[in-house]
Amino acid sequence: MSIDEGFSSDLLFVSSDEVSCVVFDPQNPNILASCSDDKTIKIWDIESGSCLSTLSVDAGDGRVQSVCFSPKDNVIAAGCSNGKIHLVDAVAGEVKSSLAVDAGNGGVKSVCFSPTDNVIAAGCSNGNIYLVDAQAGEVKSSLDGHGAPVTQLEFRDATTLVSASDDGTTRFWDVESGAEKGQDAQGTHGEALAGERFAFTKTNSKEQVVGGFIVTAQSDLVRVYEVDDASKEEEEGVADKDGKKTPVAFFAAPSVIQTLACAGDKIAVGLQNGGVLHLRAAFLAASDTTTSSDIE
Repeated sequence: MSIDEGFSSDLLFVSSDEVSCVVFDPQNPNILASCSDDKTIKIWDIESGSCLSTLSVDAGDGRVQSVCFSPKDNVIAAGCSNGKIHLVDAVAGEVKSSLAVDAGNGGVKSVCFSPTDNVIAAGCSNGNIYLVDAQAGEVKSSLDGHGAPVTQLEFRDATTLVSASDDGTTRFWDVESGAEKGQDAQGTHGEALAGERFAFTKTNSKEQVVGGFIVTAQSDLVRVYEVDDASKEEEEGVADKDGKKTPVAFFAAPSVIQTLACAGDKIAVGLQNGGVLHLRAAFLAASDTTTSSDIE
């Protein structure tokens, strides 16, 4: 398949500020949130291409780095480079609550809601992970184990959190105890895997699994590969599939890609030039029969 074949595209927005994160609403995949260096969160209707709301939040001298929808209501968690976490009402377009955490220089890199909607995990530049009570807006506990910025988070279920870091490891955590899965009484032998990235469908990154395909972003290209043994790789949840991928489609974006998110046949792309791009690839929809939200 040649470049740009298999895709339809709409450029939703262009500004002068780099887009740092895009994420679909799990309750309505036609709704998309984006955040950028201009300290704003934008809510999009990707079918109409319209911006439903724009909300400015306190990011200090930095930016909004990560956003995540609640799985059960219209709340968005936003992590900022000044160490603040904001809970935003996506319908009313207002901040419900905010708290600051000790995130180190670089702030909060990643945020993620638990499946039960009552806990937010926040991954920070100093390697800390905080579990925040989403209702009270308070830190419940912290998880300590990474030695570098925590770049990705996802709950595999209500009791297990997966984290990835620039220290080159992916770790699995027991949310209730705060211990790494597999640790012994001395705190050793945690279930850490080599590799600073993992690929779950819900997680914002530059590589995501959609059914039997992998969608990746490299420079200004979106690439889609077919995986020989997708079910096994999804169970492992680790993006280490080189040698098992067959390229099937490519799309050239108008700028370097900073982030992408997938929902069925929909792909959202955040660009370095401030653009938000909506792509549709019909062949992905038929393949998207198992996502990370199916894992209980």
